[in-house]
Amino acid sequence: MLKNEWGKIYSHILPVVYIVGSEPANPCYKIFTELGLQIARWFANFKDINSKELGSLVDTLFNGISSKENSSLREYCAECIGEFIKYTIKQRKPEELKAEHENIKIVVRRLQNYSGHPDSFKRLGALITLKKILKHIANEEFLREKYCFDLADSCLSISKKGTTLNAEENKDFSHVHFFLFFPLKNYILRSRLK
Repeated sequence: MLKNEWGKIYSHILPVVYIVGSEPANPCYKIFTELGLQIARWFANFKDINSKELGSLVDTLFNGISSKENSSLREYCAECIGEFIKYTIKQRKPEELKAEHENIKIVVRRLQNYSGHPDSFKRLGALITLKKILKHIANEEFLREKYCFDLADSCLSISKKGTTLNAEENKDFSHVHFFLFFPLKNYILRSRLK
């Protein structure tokens, strides 16, 4: 089977996997939830960022976080993006991560696009995803320094444009601010002391 055909197959299969994995009422829920997480972990080891397979996964997950009618799909896809980032970091040595952090770059750029998007559900999905990935990025000094300002910009874009926040999402927003702006403050202070 040609490599290009896998991208087409994934673009049809992955949305179904993530929808079924996000519906607790479905009898296959537990199997597909773990399958979706495992797929995200597996793709985290991809080194070819231009592959259609990786593009299919990223497109599927970002379409899921912006779902208007399915909040469990939004949450589940954000969790899978968090796993994707976690395993991208975990499967590389610190030296390799400095050279090969394209998977993280793709996610951060998409989050920046979604955080300034006119659609409030895309901004909400970006906020939920920020919460899921920040703890992983904050644990790696190189990534913290590389993406701190980009993620801060995303957070400020969301707060500037606003979302349709309920009480739980307001709590998420406070969580994102803490994890983002505390390291940012420390980074700025360290830069001034040098």
